[in-house]
Amino acid sequence: MTNNNTKWKYRCLAVAATAFIALNAAHSLNTVDYNRIRAPYEIELPDDVIKPYASYSLGNVYIGSYREIRKITPYVEYNDVLVIDETNSANPNFHIINSYRILFLSDKKDIIDILKRYDVEHNNTWNRSIRSSLNEWTAHNLLFNFDIKTDHTTDVDLDNNDETRFKIFTLK
Repeated sequence: MTNNNTKWKYRCLAVAATAFIALNAAHSLNTVDYNRIRAPYEIELPDDVIKPYASYSLGNVYIGSYREIRKITPYVEYNDVLVIDETNSANPNFHIINSYRILFLSDKKDIIDILKRYDVEHNNTWNRSIRSSLNEWTAHNLLFNFDIKTDHTTDVDLDNNDETRFKIFTLK
């Protein structure tokens, strides 16, 4: 039997999903806006760590291998975004660490635009759509914020195989 606390969580989740659908329908999310991609913020880092790839409104975006991201972790700020590039795997993927910290749709969109540019510059085979990536990221954040499967929703993996998995969060 379901208790009242669980029912409340699922009702709130339904309301939040409905609000996201309304926002999703109102924004133009299908194209990369290269004008919003900024140069990284200036920061002094040791020579043996990766440098920020770009920045969004709240911080820098670092993209690299698992080893490179692990090495840069002690030097980053709370709002910096760490992305593990796994685009050369059988299921091309960008793994965004602590993705729950990015709350605003516009910031998520800017970060995905940065990943799209990185993907093109590095001739990778990652081919997630912007809308699909935003849907998955938002679904992860909603579940995390309602304390549901937090061990799986702290980060988000934007892999090719999940292109249509989160269609429930979109209006077309």
